[in-house]
Amino acid sequence: MAGGGSGKGFWLTGSSDPCKLDKKSAVRRFFVSVPGKRKEARFALDWSVSGVAGTPMRKLCVKYVVRRVFPLLTLVLATANEGKLAELTSLLHGLPVSIVNVRDVLGEDLAVVESGETFEQNAVRKANAASAATRLLCVADDSGLEVEALGGRPGVRSARFAHERATDAENNAALLRELEDVEEGARSARFRCVLALVSPWQDQVYVVEGRCEGSIARTPRGSGGFGYDPLFLVPEYNGRSMAELSEAEKGEVSHRGRAVRELRKRLIQLINQELNEVERIVDPRPSGMAFGS
Repeated sequence: MAGGGSGKGFWLTGSSDPCKLDKKSAVRRFFVSVPGKRKEARFALDWSVSGVAGTPMRKLCVKYVVRRVFPLLTLVLATANEGKLAELTSLLHGLPVSIVNVRDVLGEDLAVVESGETFEQNAVRKANAASAATRLLCVADDSGLEVEALGGRPGVRSARFAHERATDAENNAALLRELEDVEEGARSARFRCVLALVSPWQDQVYVVEGRCEGSIARTPRGSGGFGYDPLFLVPEYNGRSMAELSEAEKGEVSHRGRAVRELRKRLIQLINQELNEVERIVDPRPSGMAFGS
């Protein structure tokens, strides 16, 4: 965020539309955690800025009023998979982040060839492509199932295990055929999820990973989730399948849930960087306000 004189008025730029300070006042809203409230309390901060045109920001009178939530960051989810999109959006709930997908920004999906040999390579490739195309902060997911008896397959080809345009049902059927003669004690497997976060303004990629250990059932169970969820048995829930869990239960143990919890730490750092910049412009004296503190 930056401020500067502009003839008849004073302009503030930041995470949303610019706000012009005229001879009376201007209001700018940001997201902040208010000191003295409970640890997870999150509020919107109304910066009521009063002063005459051209007055240095440090001399302006600033009043803080808790109103309602406004996002500080826009985050693009670089996936066309509706199941992943819904899960990521749900798992990121509670952050002052406006979540969109690539189609929302570009008007169409972004085709990226997933030619990497690892989940990390594919996630980074997709995140870089989406960030370059949208010029926004982007996160990409590459995830899949690794089965011990199959030497780690289907792995990075989890979505294309049966064939290139396979449905979830076709992939599940293909997996059961491969494991038809494998005994119960040898059907161990894991879900893995790698998330890559890329900013168009920083030459750095932030990568996190989550895993969930389990085993493969002989028949599908449950109607929730997507992908291999009906076949993946979760030991933490007494052998229920991932598709039999509630959204909250799945979020606690799933590979994606664990990866997002690590990603949230980085997003909170970025949010606090935004808040620090806002405070630096409006009032250079440190106040210690921070989101998630």
